[in-house]
Amino acid sequence: MDETWIDRNGDRFILNEYDPTNPVYIKIQPDRWSVEWHNSKQILAWPVGLDGRLIKLLQGVWKRRMRSRSPAAFDDTTKLLKDLVHLKDFDRPLGIMDFHCLELVRSLWNKIPAYQRPYFRTLVQDVVEEAGLGDPEHVLLQTRSWKAGRDLSWGKHVLRWDQEYGSLSSAELEIFREYLRPRSVQNEPIEDHVVRLYLRIALTLLRRTSQLAMMKADALRREKSTVGVTASLRVPLIKGQAGAGERYEPIPTDLADDIDAYRKRPDIAGSRAGTEVLLPLPFKQRARGDRAYKASSPKLNPKIRTWLERRNIISSRTGEPMKITVTRLRHTGATHHAMQGAALDLIQDILQNDSPAAARYYIDAVGTEFLPVFEKVDRNLGGKFSAIRDAFFKGRIVDSEDAPSRPIFVPDVLAPAIVGACGMKGSCPVHPLFSCYSCQYFLAFRDADHQKTLDYVNQEASRWRDAEGQTLRSKSIKDFDRIAAGVRGAIDEIRREKRGD
Repeated sequence: MDETWIDRNGDRFILNEYDPTNPVYIKIQPDRWSVEWHNSKQILAWPVGLDGRLIKLLQGVWKRRMRSRSPAAFDDTTKLLKDLVHLKDFDRPLGIMDFHCLELVRSLWNKIPAYQRPYFRTLVQDVVEEAGLGDPEHVLLQTRSWKAGRDLSWGKHVLRWDQEYGSLSSAELEIFREYLRPRSVQNEPIEDHVVRLYLRIALTLLRRTSQLAMMKADALRREKSTVGVTASLRVPLIKGQAGAGERYEPIPTDLADDIDAYRKRPDIAGSRAGTEVLLPLPFKQRARGDRAYKASSPKLNPKIRTWLERRNIISSRTGEPMKITVTRLRHTGATHHAMQGAALDLIQDILQNDSPAAARYYIDAVGTEFLPVFEKVDRNLGGKFSAIRDAFFKGRIVDSEDAPSRPIFVPDVLAPAIVGACGMKGSCPVHPLFSCYSCQYFLAFRDADHQKTLDYVNQEASRWRDAEGQTLRSKSIKDFDRIAAGVRGAIDEIRREKRGD
């Protein structure tokens, strides 16, 4: 039964319900299928050089498949079909019976790139099973046993702390964060503002570029809680999790303010794209109609590269410009979570991976012999530098009896002391105590001995100084100074309260 839908212009469509919350229509044309997916156009083309009967067979397969599967494979399948037509060593069109010839199938398998082989294996199975000609088992059994040899270099990059593609070191991450600080709207070009925001959100939430580009216009939420106003973003799920429901993820309130400032810019506030997605991209030259357009990975990634090239951010590890991508930021965040002792299933959940296999690379990276020596010291001291906040004391002063039962200790073995409590709902991803004094959720106790925290910080600073020698002396001392400044801020606020200032 042909379940295509025909509009008033006579154009044919298939309803795709891969994401039930956001169904789309795939336009069916004789030579190509097309659909708007993840804010970009996906095209499945039937190239010249394919036999007409083969095209008809494949169209039947894809019509059934596309009712409930993602159109994300359109572009890759189109490229594969074009490559097969180009790589065949005969002049006639590629036909159904060619997929029943094991020698030809093996020849094409050897010629195509490794990343295309899983798609090719599926294509062979589709053609052979749909055609139902003769005994196809010898072809299918053989192709199922072939190893695709897909590139898993990203895992090696993570394990080896690759200087270009693996995790950023703590020092590199702190340098990079400086470039992500909010700027004055009057002094920051709109093109720079939106790229910086995408990078900030990517580093905060560790989401993929396509997910960030699809965030809806109402994705930002603020709520009042016992610790004041909190902010969160609703980020779409992708891959096998699409349609499972979007979820809100906490973000710093200053990031929420940064997002609001961008959306209030005239070109964004007055655009149709701004009513559909959270962070549309501005046109360089204002078009006749809209002033902005919806982002996508192919549109956003070149802008990120340009933004980085103009800033020429130098790595403290290599002395060369840092190579930053959203993927590398995900590697960085996951590796630093592992350094702080996060469990495998937690890292898997943070990255929204279907399998724990990928998350295991980050756990292993922390124990690998390639772990840089300065990161080993950081790990032994609790991983505090990988999650230090940028400001001084940001919490609240409260009485201990008014706080939730989630105490924060000074981990002094001889005389541990409770100095406050955590007001965050759910689990906290950062190191306790060292990150607390600059965290908005920290509830510092009025009657606590905060000087004890300051003494402990100074003690740990001495341990770090002895461990690192002169390698990153100025950087580490600056980090400890910022921790200490947060503690002093709490001490000073309590003193002002007592004086009645």
